Amino acid sequence: MGDGYGYNENTCFFDRRKRCASIRFWILMVFIYLSGVIFASDVSGQNMEEKNVLPPMLQEQVTLTVRNLDSTRGVMHYAGRILRYDRTGVEILTSERNRIILMPEQIMRVDYQRSIPQRNAEEMYIQKNYKTAVMLFKEAREQERRPLVRAWLTEKIIRCYRNLEQPAEAVMEFLKLQESQPEMTDEMFSCIPLLWEPNIRDTVTAGKVANIYREQRTGITQLLYGSYMLSSAERQKAIQVLKAVSRGKDIRLATLAEAQLWRVTEPGELSEKITEWTKVLERIPVCMRGGPTFIMGRAWLQMDNKDMAVLEFLKVGTVYHQVDPFSADSFINAARILEREGQKEEARTVYRDILLKFPDTRAVLEAEKWLAENP
Repeated sequence: MGDGYGYNENTCFFDRRKRCASIRFWILMVFIYLSGVIFASDVSGQNMEEKNVLPPMLQEQVTLTVRNLDSTRGVMHYAGRILRYDRTGVEILTSERNRIILMPEQIMRVDYQRSIPQRNAEEMYIQKNYKTAVMLFKEAREQERRPLVRAWLTEKIIRCYRNLEQPAEAVMEFLKLQESQPEMTDEMFSCIPLLWEPNIRDTVTAGKVANIYREQRTGITQLLYGSYMLSSAERQKAIQVLKAVSRGKDIRLATLAEAQLWRVTEPGELSEKITEWTKVLERIPVCMRGGPTFIMGRAWLQMDNKDMAVLEFLKVGTVYHQVDPFSADSFINAARILEREGQKEEARTVYRDILLKFPDTRAVLEAEKWLAENP
């Protein structure tokens, strides 16, 4: 029955049912929408967390071989992603989602995906074919997009140039490395191409370094300037620059600058200074002690302490071995002292080591000649 207002009991029942169904439909839609928002927010949050946790340094899975400093276990292996790799520490996110922070000196090896040019370059480097290696490392770097791997490749390029005795190229590459990795590890930083021989002049490299120093005054450019200008007409200015760096807050720059100044020590001051040098050497990271140790060897030789001189020279080529020509020169110095002191068998051993360890250096010619004359 209806009324004057168009009311009908039958139609009202169905209208109410329709309205209820409509309400239930919109409640369901709201629920689905809110669920989607919550889910999307959760996924977005996870992605943001992932982005924060995994910077684009080396996001792929890698395996690190690590030296255990507490000596309970000699070597450990971690699989995960590298979050941070600098002088303050190496942080990794393991496969089990655990964060582990290691000291840089603990890292013995990092296994990661390498390109074919990089694998070939590393093989050439092991064979001491540095001329081919440097070209392959550069090819690998051009193809590489991972910042940390690019830094490792640049480090190898610098070491190739140092072994090829091309310091100007090594300096330019090191400045690139410093720009991309300002907080690089000590091991990586140890490839810095400084001069350690007292009276060696490299006018080509010195000219480039001087120009860079005039354009950009940083701790690195000051250290390089002082190193290459100590044997030039700008010696006094180089000394002032190195002294300024030695008073700086960066410990590795300061200690290396101080060690560079050892090159200009007067012979009469050596006996007094050598004890101080030993203390400074202890503050220098082990991987950077080769050059300062070479200077200490020369100082002991000037003070006529042949045994200590031989010991320091041999350390450069064994304990602190980084650059073949530099290490080979240290071995040559040790062999000459042993020969002059009548210790021919010991000298023979060192000369033979030069042939085995440094086959592509100039020192080989002297070693071969001596061994031929002293069968």
